Amino acid sequence: MQQTLNLLLNEIENESSKVHQTFRYTGVHSDLEDFSIAIDAFEKLDKILKPNGDFSDTEAKIIGTYYSVLAFRIVDASLRYDELKFNKAKSILERAEEITIGGEPVVHQAKAHLQRKLSQLYPSKIERAFSHADKYLHSLERFMYNEYINLIFDFRAQSRLRYFLHNFKKYSHDGLLNGFKRGAKLFGSMFYDSARTLTVLYCGLSGVSDIAKGDYKSGIIKSVIAIGIPLSRYVYRRRKTEEMLGFNYQIPELKYVSRANV
Repeated sequence: MQQTLNLLLNEIENESSKVHQTFRYTGVHSDLEDFSIAIDAFEKLDKILKPNGDFSDTEAKIIGTYYSVLAFRIVDASLRYDELKFNKAKSILERAEEITIGGEPVVHQAKAHLQRKLSQLYPSKIERAFSHADKYLHSLERFMYNEYINLIFDFRAQSRLRYFLHNFKKYSHDGLLNGFKRGAKLFGSMFYDSARTLTVLYCGLSGVSDIAKGDYKSGIIKSVIAIGIPLSRYVYRRRKTEEMLGFNYQIPELKYVSRANV
């Protein structure tokens, strides 16, 4: 299963990158068919993923990133309004948001880029205006869910709770018990992250205060705790990513190539 997942993720990345790079050099609008191999890999992968959507944070981050990059490249390699392409990119991003429960900045970066394109190319002035507003909303969410910010303030825990409350039916389609189990897990995650954030803030502020008062031993201990909690989370996430993708892993990045994006 792990090998199949890696193969399909690499196919999504490599094939979409080829089309994107070709667009960089030719400047010719790419059609949806040009991304057919990458989209086929995406659809194959999506069929074998956990049907209940109960992914770990690391799994959600990796899969959501690859999906978002695919959608981003489909949109970026567009020089005109292409409803078929934009709708496909939108459906891929909706799946990425579902997997990550809307808590990964890369998903919102890709969605902001889609709205940016629509605000430029949409035939309707009203739709262009709404797309322009949505672009700024997704940019704000991208900032809020930044990985390093969320090492201390885990806004993603709050987004997971909000996402669950608005989509309870989705998590209950196999029975109310599964829905409640999913809810309990998300509520527990929220309370854990809230307690963790309060601990970091208390130890950080109290440590600085103790050092200022001359109580260096207590201040240093509290400061180490305040630094160690987010650092341990960073190391944990990195180790889990290495376990999934190998030690030489490379998460794809969202890079603009279209002059129309300037």
